[in-house]
Amino acid sequence: MSLCEDRCDCTRDCSPDDEDDCIDNLEDAEREALDQGCEEQFDAAIACVEDEFACRSGDVDVDGCRQEVDALGRCTDLPTGLLFWAAIND
Repeated sequence: MSLCEDRCDCTRDCSPDDEDDCIDNLEDAEREALDQGCEEQFDAAIACVEDEFACRSGDVDVDGCRQEVDALGRCTDLPTGLLFWAAIND
């Protein structure tokens, strides 16, 4: 997922394993969201993060997506929302 590559490029603190973990976390979060009937919320969250992604002094900034990520977390169980957020902000 290019989002994980973008995160690693921004933080400049990613090993190949870190990028793979990010991809795995996003894929797991997507699978769990689909299983829980939350595809729309997942799609909205990922679209927002992709649109709002900004790198500021080596930190990922997607603060404009809190509402979408919170909606994903409310629709799914808490670990799925945290998994998604961790993949982006880890």
